[in-house]
Amino acid sequence: MRKMRLIVIVAVVALLVVGAAYAAWTSRVTISANASSGEMDVEITSVSVGNVSEYVEFDTDSISVSEDKKTATVSIKNLYPGAEANATIVITNIGTIPVMLSSASQIRELAVNTETNEDLSAAAANMLLVKYTATAETKTGQVRVTDSSSDSTASLFPNASIVIEAGKTIQFDMLITLDNNALDETENALFRFQFIPMFVQSTSEESASQGSGSGESGSGESATEEPESEEPEDENGTTSGVEGRYLVEGLTIQNNGMLGAWNGSEEYSGSLTNIIIPTAIDDITIKRIGQNTFREKDLVAVTFQEGSQIEQIHARAFQNNSLTEIVLPDSLKRIDIKAFYGNPISTVEIPDGVTMIENNAFNKLTTITVGSNLTDLKDGAINGNNAFRDAYTSENGGSGTYAWDGKHWIKQ
Repeated sequence: MRKMRLIVIVAVVALLVVGAAYAAWTSRVTISANASSGEMDVEITSVSVGNVSEYVEFDTDSISVSEDKKTATVSIKNLYPGAEANATIVITNIGTIPVMLSSASQIRELAVNTETNEDLSAAAANMLLVKYTATAETKTGQVRVTDSSSDSTASLFPNASIVIEAGKTIQFDMLITLDNNALDETENALFRFQFIPMFVQSTSEESASQGSGSGESGSGESATEEPESEEPEDENGTTSGVEGRYLVEGLTIQNNGMLGAWNGSEEYSGSLTNIIIPTAIDDITIKRIGQNTFREKDLVAVTFQEGSQIEQIHARAFQNNSLTEIVLPDSLKRIDIKAFYGNPISTVEIPDGVTMIENNAFNKLTTITVGSNLTDLKDGAINGNNAFRDAYTSENGGSGTYAWDGKHWIKQ
């Protein structure tokens, strides 16, 4: 019998409705330009498992759906070279207006050896292939489109333009395989990736002219909603009780607490360069800052409101601004790739709750203070090299303040 290999795959299917300032999944929205008013909403209504190779541990219980029915988590054990597993996720348009699948993204979060906690090489990580088939019943008949990728970040179904009428469904069949020539280092590996379908509102004209799924782009308008002010402004344009203003134009607050989007498709469109990020918007507590949300926005100062509950700052969220300092919220647990890269921040205090800092999170630090809970420093997490990680994990390292002397990090 071939040696069994353990591979766990966690696929987070986060369904995001894209639209400027579309504040929540179940919001009543006003549609602009040739569209009627209505409710735009979709949800996962069923999951199932098909054919599974021998020895692979994969059944219906391996797929869980979040309470708000917007996220599915898929786990697979003992997937070995040449093995495969099939799963199906059905999404229903539960709103009152047609929606259109405009694209999707696959974003891999992790590809690590669970024994050593080291990242797999790119060659090994890319041995995992997921093929997607999207099928929907439209006004002109069944539409089926396929796409696949093994890349860490991939765009899928570009301009698919599949229109799903109110009450109808779109089905995503996933074929998950490990290449026959998978490298030895894939043994005892953990893969985690996100599959993100992107939906926009479809106009009646698009619904009537739905094609055969050739992938040609439609011209539907995104669902939009005017953002409400968080607090009344005083005569100086300042939010009451806070020095600064809450400005998050162009951003969505999702029910899961994400400000912005997983795939970086939403960005701050305000004009102010000194901003305050509130604790909540529309009664939804902000838990995470999405990818690219404030990237290259000429920001000179960012303040997290007192009582912030933000736990994760995603990739490139504040990259390439002019921030000289940042006070991170105590609730923070994780800082992702290039989150503050390209800012002249020289000194930072990492909250005690932070356990992970990913590649190039900061690149110009000369002083850093950390607690003892920081257990996962990725390659080049601080200033693009492992000098700080070496000092922190050394015998005399651990929690404390470290200063850069031009060659080494010295604990103070």
